[in-house]
Amino acid sequence: MRLTSGSIHQLKIFSWRDAFSQVYRTVRTHCHIQDDEIASTVGVSIDAVRQYTGARKSIPANIEPLCELFEKKVNALDSMSKRELLKDICSLLQIDCNINDADIGQYLSAQLNKCFSNTKNKSPFTFIEETQEPIPSSGHIQAVVFDFDGTLTKTKSHTTWESLWKTLGYDIEECRALHKRFDKQEFSHQTWCDITAEKFKEKGLTRNHLVQLAKEIKLISGCAKTLQELRIRNIHMFIVSGSIKSIIQDVLGSVYYCFDDIQANEFRFDIETHLLDRIIGTEYDFEGKAKYVSDVAKRLHLSTADILFVGNSNNDVHVYKSGAKTLCINPVITDYHDDVVWNECIVECTNLLEILPFIT
Repeated sequence: MRLTSGSIHQLKIFSWRDAFSQVYRTVRTHCHIQDDEIASTVGVSIDAVRQYTGARKSIPANIEPLCELFEKKVNALDSMSKRELLKDICSLLQIDCNINDADIGQYLSAQLNKCFSNTKNKSPFTFIEETQEPIPSSGHIQAVVFDFDGTLTKTKSHTTWESLWKTLGYDIEECRALHKRFDKQEFSHQTWCDITAEKFKEKGLTRNHLVQLAKEIKLISGCAKTLQELRIRNIHMFIVSGSIKSIIQDVLGSVYYCFDDIQANEFRFDIETHLLDRIIGTEYDFEGKAKYVSDVAKRLHLSTADILFVGNSNNDVHVYKSGAKTLCINPVITDYHDDVVWNECIVECTNLLEILPFIT
């Protein structure tokens, strides 16, 4: 991030010891690291370890062994758990950080080292974000944000959510009725997810239900080739979807790693019973998709005009408000003739390679 005079907005000031404590405690909790393992690694007593997050907030005299331990433990987590860990730390410290999954352990280790070096120098620990003037467009598409259902997948009669309700033995109309109530603003998006979670718990939903459903969903023809071509062109790629994150990951398979970030609803399961515990609703559905595109622009330091959004349905229609270019493919429940909402449209897209002429 490049900061210029007068462009800095201070979010929050921590002492370096406070920041160390925040990162240390969160990593230790997520990775289930015990005090005795840390004590043995660092070469101190358990009492000393407990001071790392206590009132005294001490920091190890030699932090390298701790950093190595934490990086090893973080790297052992699955991709979803790594993302959850990073998200929690960013939330605690009030920063926005976009790190590839493979680099999260190294990043957190570097943060602990940074705390250590600045504590010795008694430097203040200030997290800042840049308040920029509008960035001018380069005139070229530099990032693509995709919807998932019906955009990267072959069009089918039911959405992923409807298919899941049907798999569990429910009438699809129950799913649609909840959607209509949400549309009428009878309840929040998270409440919608909470109601759905209770219905799914009644039927004993497990992770295996999602795995089996993912096997029935097929990517649109040319998907892998299109993503590979975009990577060759150094185009950043993202997914923002109202679908289910684990299903998206399973359906994408190896091309999952083409994407900088994927945002969707998340299912959490009980570790012992493997039954559904809760559904964490994404903040980036419907109107939130426009915010997501704007956030992507900030992360990449781009004009939103340099971002192409590719979608297909009514929960994508708000994206134009971000200033991104919009492309509708295989439209469902949306007026693709509306040239305010949709800049371009491919009414019958049978191969994702057809979008490449719009990415110049």
